[in-house]
Amino acid sequence: MARLILDGLSKTYPPSGKTPGKVAVHPARLEIQAGEFLVLVGPSGCGKTTLLRMIAGLEEVSSGSIQIDGREVRGVEPHERDIAMVFQNYALYPHMSVFENMSFGLKLRGVPKEEVRSRVESAAQTLGLLQPDNLLERKPKQLSGGQRQRVALGRAMVRQPKIFLFDEPLSNLDAKMRVEMRAEICRLHRKIGATMIYVTHDQVEAMTMADRIVVMNQGQIQQVGTPQEIYQKPANVFVGQFIGTPPMNILRGSIQQKGRGWEFQETTGAEGMSPFRLNFPAGLQKSLESLLVQEAVLGFRPEAVHLEECAGDGCFDAFVDLAENSGAESTLYLRTSQQRWGVRIPRIWDKSREGQTCRFYLNPSDLLFFDSKTGKLLEKIQAR
Repeated sequence: MARLILDGLSKTYPPSGKTPGKVAVHPARLEIQAGEFLVLVGPSGCGKTTLLRMIAGLEEVSSGSIQIDGREVRGVEPHERDIAMVFQNYALYPHMSVFENMSFGLKLRGVPKEEVRSRVESAAQTLGLLQPDNLLERKPKQLSGGQRQRVALGRAMVRQPKIFLFDEPLSNLDAKMRVEMRAEICRLHRKIGATMIYVTHDQVEAMTMADRIVVMNQGQIQQVGTPQEIYQKPANVFVGQFIGTPPMNILRGSIQQKGRGWEFQETTGAEGMSPFRLNFPAGLQKSLESLLVQEAVLGFRPEAVHLEECAGDGCFDAFVDLAENSGAESTLYLRTSQQRWGVRIPRIWDKSREGQTCRFYLNPSDLLFFDSKTGKLLEKIQAR
C-alpha cells in the first residue's frame, strides 16, 4: 500500500477548431493515506475519471504534481508507477483462458512460472474462481458478468501493486450483482489492505464502500469527508442534493417575525398551493438574526420529517402528492407552493390518503441553512 498526494493537479483541453478549450479538472489537492479506500463520486462529466486517468498516467497532466510515497511520478510511464487499474468493460482477452488473462502481465514482466501460478491461484481462491467450480481454464465468453469482473480484479491483484484504481467497474452489472460485487471489493480491501481509489456516479456505492468520499462537480472538488460527514453536514446545496436518496430537501424563502417568535415561509410559487411555513423555537432566534428579511435557504433530510399530530414549533401541514411504498418504509412526496419534496417514514402508507393534506413534524435541530447566493453551508447558524 502507498500514500498518494495530488498537489494542484489539473487538466485543461486546448481549443480545437471551432471547439473552445475546456477545464476538465480544476487544480485539486488531495492526500490519500496508505490503505485507504477513497471514492470519487459525481455526475457524468464532472472530471472524476479524468482525475483517475491522470493518476494512472493515461492522461497528460496540465499542471500540478502526483506523488506516490514521496516520489514524483508525473511524466513516469504508467507501467512504472506500480498501479493497477480495473475498467468498466473488463478488457479481457477473449482468446485467452482465465488463467492466461490473469497471468499475462506477470509473464511480460518475466516473473518465474512457479510464482506466476502461485499468485494466480491465490487471487483466484480469494475471489471465488476456484469454488464451487474451477474457472481458470474457461474463456471469458463462458463466464457471467460478475465472474468476468472477478477475473479483472484478479488480474490487478496478482500484480501486487501499491495502488488499485477502479473506473466504474460495476456499471455493466445488474442490480443484484452490483450489490454482491460491492461487498466483494470491500472484503478484498479489508483482506489485502491496499490503497484503493474508486470512481463512480452512483452515490449509493460511494456511501456504502468508502472510507472517505470526494464529491466532484464541473471539474471541482466540492467536499472531502467520511460518508457520515458528507451526509449529515454537506458543504453546499449541490452535495446535499447529490448524496442521499431521496435527496436533501432544499426550500427557499425568508425568515419573518411572527408575534414573539420567528417563522420560515417558503417563497410563493404555484397558484392554489399553500407555502411551507415552519415556526422556530426561541432558542434559535438569535442565531437566525442575520437571515431576517433576507432570502433564506433551508435544507433537511427526508427522514427528519415525522408524520404525527402536533402543534407548536416544528409542525406544518402539507399536501401528499404521491406515496411510494417499499417494504418496511414509504417515501411521501409533499407538494407546497414552490416544489415537490420527499419524506421517508418507517411504515407502509395508506395509498388512499394520497391527495390529502396531512400534519407533519420537523425537528428544528435537523435543519441546515445555506447561503442564498453561493449555496455554501452557513456554519454559524446551523440549527443543530
